[in-house]
Amino acid sequence: MSAVLQPLLKRVKTVESTFWSEVGNVCFGIGGSPGESVYMKTGATELEPKQADYYMNIDIGSQSQGGNNALVIGNIAVEGLSCDGGKFEAKEVVLTAEQSFEIITSPQGKVWVFIGSDSGYEGLTHLYYESITVTFDPA
Repeated sequence: MSAVLQPLLKRVKTVESTFWSEVGNVCFGIGGSPGESVYMKTGATELEPKQADYYMNIDIGSQSQGGNNALVIGNIAVEGLSCDGGKFEAKEVVLTAEQSFEIITSPQGKVWVFIGSDSGYEGLTHLYYESITVTFDPA
């Protein structure tokens, strides 16, 4: 007799990410600021996030707006860096416990957690991720 697998309800309690950016704050660029118009988002889904044509197969929202599967947790501007680029500094973005959200896993208990950028800036962006930490609680 095989066991019937059921989806599990989990709470994504916190997400912390440190990345390196070369963009200062209050800079001007094509379509928006190269720092404040590049939004960091995190989310979770039971589906594997994939690119579908020019879009994601999950709802991450658009630029400064979150979606059904993602929340905005900051931008890539680093206070004190110049607008000329060339020098990278570390920045941390955090999804706090107050922003936590529930996710229903796949029947096998799997969940995809993601973090990334969604840009209104129409130029080239360089980011180097140093660490990503996710904390779950059973809901």
